[in-house]
Amino acid sequence: MKKVIILALTSAIFFFSCSAEDVESPGPKRLSYGIPQDPESLDPAAATDVIYPQIVFNIFETLVRVDSAGGRFMPMLATAWETSPDGLRWKFFLRSGIVFHDGSPLDAEAVKISFERQFERSNRFFHPETTDTYGRIVWNMIREIRVIDKLTVEFVLYYPHFAFLYSIASPIAAAIVSATALENYGRAFGEHPVGTGPWKFKRWQRGRHIVLRQFKRYGGDLPEVKEITYRVVPLLENRIAELRAGRLDVISGLSAAEANRLQHDRSVYVFTQKLLATSFLGLNCQRPPCTNIKSRQAVAASLDIPRLVNFLSKGFADPADNPLPPKILYRDTTLHQIKYDPTFAARIFAKSGLTADGEIVLSYSIQTDSLRDHPLYPTLKMELGKAGLAIKLDSHQDWKKYRQGVLNQGASHLFIDGWQSYTYHPDSFLYPLFHSMSPHNFFKYKNAEVDQLLEQGRRTPHEAGQHPIYQKLQAIILRDVPAVFFNYPKAVYAVRKRVKNFTTDAFAIPQFRAVKLE
Repeated sequence: MKKVIILALTSAIFFFSCSAEDVESPGPKRLSYGIPQDPESLDPAAATDVIYPQIVFNIFETLVRVDSAGGRFMPMLATAWETSPDGLRWKFFLRSGIVFHDGSPLDAEAVKISFERQFERSNRFFHPETTDTYGRIVWNMIREIRVIDKLTVEFVLYYPHFAFLYSIASPIAAAIVSATALENYGRAFGEHPVGTGPWKFKRWQRGRHIVLRQFKRYGGDLPEVKEITYRVVPLLENRIAELRAGRLDVISGLSAAEANRLQHDRSVYVFTQKLLATSFLGLNCQRPPCTNIKSRQAVAASLDIPRLVNFLSKGFADPADNPLPPKILYRDTTLHQIKYDPTFAARIFAKSGLTADGEIVLSYSIQTDSLRDHPLYPTLKMELGKAGLAIKLDSHQDWKKYRQGVLNQGASHLFIDGWQSYTYHPDSFLYPLFHSMSPHNFFKYKNAEVDQLLEQGRRTPHEAGQHPIYQKLQAIILRDVPAVFFNYPKAVYAVRKRVKNFTTDAFAIPQFRAVKLE
């Protein structure tokens, strides 16, 4: 639902790793998980990087969850919920006896604060300098949050929003946090996260490790794993070596070649799951030649997406032809992005008068080391060059600078990016990416009809009216080409065979609640 930069094709920051002797080795009740770098924060309302979802969803819970098949809403911290006939009021009834990791009780006030701190400027825990802007998008239909009693909270909306319950079930924007911890830690809450999940935060040594410990007062069944250590091991080859040596139990972020090699290792198995995600080549619609729709269409026509993705991903991603990945509601399988037509592309680029002096900048961030020498970037340069568009590659190791300069300020003509959703409703994809007022519209794309349809989709309270709205939105976006949709990536995990019952949830987030360790 939020920009958890999947970047199945992007970015890298480097930290010094601890040695194997600096942390406890995996044991019968201890699991060791290798990560390439520290997360920005462990506050689900603050971070935007690719690492933190793998950690924080063991710490925090939501009012409602989606079952593993993605088809049904299930109780979590709320035992039940109801909505008014007009769809403007949603009431949630909380489980009694639930406590946060700091011992404070789960109550309606904590729920109210958990949401309001993301968008309500009058809330004392709203810190715009550390809070991601996504909450202000996803919750802008909330008029008021009322505490009815200790265990009952009511959301009052400006308009009935069909996707509201999908958003409430999102592990990103709807995580319930301890108000006491927010009071105690203030802006440093992201370094001292406190939730209600089965594991509680123990310590964080930046550049070394993050440790979670089993929460004895957890309101559900206690997991068998008593401790999870997330070890920072910057280089992928080192993470693989540590996995094979038995000093790591799980690693992620593998390339297709590395995953294929590990499938032949008898001590390891490779686990994959499709993400609700799309990777894309973004076009800055405010920088020539991308201001012109024909030039944007020519960029799309320059790229044979199925051939490129199948060649580069070796089965660990599927070619994209639509902004919405499979499983997202109302995805129209009859619509496709502009087909490969290098003759058309060359003709348009020739008319544009562009010279071959490298004036078109394609920027990308290498947030994980496995992407540093990824063949995608030179391949895109070569394919666009064949159609007559000269490309200058511009790589960034610092994700924050990339986000600020390239994405927010629009410093480049073209950029590599991606979007992952934590709900099944298309609003969580299309509104943040393509509404002209969204801070996540890094394409600088403006289309009044698209804005109108996105608002209409949010205000249409019945399913029958949703499909034609989102079908039309997909058609317009594919015609206007603010982006060339590249692939639908898969989450790839390498797991030691001593880890039994490893699985992921509906959003491909690792789940350790049922894990048993040999």
